Amino acid sequence: GDGSGPIKVVLLADRTGGLAAAGIPMYKVAQYWRDQVNDRDGILGRDVELIAPDPQSSNQQYQNQAQKLILEDDVDVLVGGITSASREAMRPTIDDNSQLYFYPTQYEGGVCDEFTYVTAPTATQQLRPLVDHMMENFGMNAYFIAADYNFGQISADWAQIYVEEAGGNVINQEFIPLSVSDFGSTIDRIQGTDADWVLTLTVGANHVAFYKQAESAGVDLPMASTTAIGGTYEHQTTSPPVMSNLYGGWNYLEELESENNQEFVESVREAYPDTPYVNQMAEGVFLAMRLYEEAVTEAETTDMESVHQILEGGMSIDSPQGEVSIDPASHHLTQSVTVTKVTDDHSVEILDSQDGLEPTWLQDNC
Repeated sequence: GDGSGPIKVVLLADRTGGLAAAGIPMYKVAQYWRDQVNDRDGILGRDVELIAPDPQSSNQQYQNQAQKLILEDDVDVLVGGITSASREAMRPTIDDNSQLYFYPTQYEGGVCDEFTYVTAPTATQQLRPLVDHMMENFGMNAYFIAADYNFGQISADWAQIYVEEAGGNVINQEFIPLSVSDFGSTIDRIQGTDADWVLTLTVGANHVAFYKQAESAGVDLPMASTTAIGGTYEHQTTSPPVMSNLYGGWNYLEELESENNQEFVESVREAYPDTPYVNQMAEGVFLAMRLYEEAVTEAETTDMESVHQILEGGMSIDSPQGEVSIDPASHHLTQSVTVTKVTDDHSVEILDSQDGLEPTWLQDNC
């Protein structure tokens, strides 16, 4: 609510269960932002209270927790969700109550919602530069494996459009349930084709096994992903050279070389030394909370309608990835996307960057 007392900022991000690797950095960065704000006398002179229950990688928990926070606790802003399924579990309650909400995770695209703001890239923003890079450097025949829910399916649809536009073809696509951790038959099928490269849109702890098993089986094809590394930092959690020759397209990675980013990463680590990695979703959380802070300051109130009006005016802020701005039509950000490669020793090589990628297809549909 508005007025006095602490400003209630919610983060819903998994710290246990299959999505914990993605969620823990989000929680660290949310705490870091709260500490920074409260050290500066809060927002409008009010302290920020960070409310962060653990949804435990359960969509039912997302739904239950969002309902309680919105209906009973009268929170000022809600940030979170990792999978698109978790976002959709919360969205009916968010919409019914005109709750100001930020979704900080890269996703398939398509959400146009009055009170929802997306601070991460869509499949169109991430996949276009990445697919173009793979087609130009490795060849025309792609093999897709993707998580079997809306994110994987719709992202694969976009990737297929880009492969075909570049004159290539998708030899096969497989949709893998999140519960699967044995990829033997998938690897056999990949090795039985003349694929030039593999697109992996895998999600969650079980799917990490794909990379280990592919390496053991001697798959030496270059791979491309918009989930591994940037989301779940497998270059840190697996032993080299499991992730070698994996390419990605990211709006944000801990390894981005700008001074602004390196200072951000060092500050987070100094405050929270057990931060495993500052991932793409952690920066998405930071962007959400920084945009909220600026909008409340400008609106001079936490009244959600007033804050929403300021955000929707097309606000821009400086961030670890550089300047970002909200597209008023779609409530998504214009993003810069960097194509990277994981080397044999699991360091990240920066290859190419594109700035100012707009959520164009969204603007036409919102």
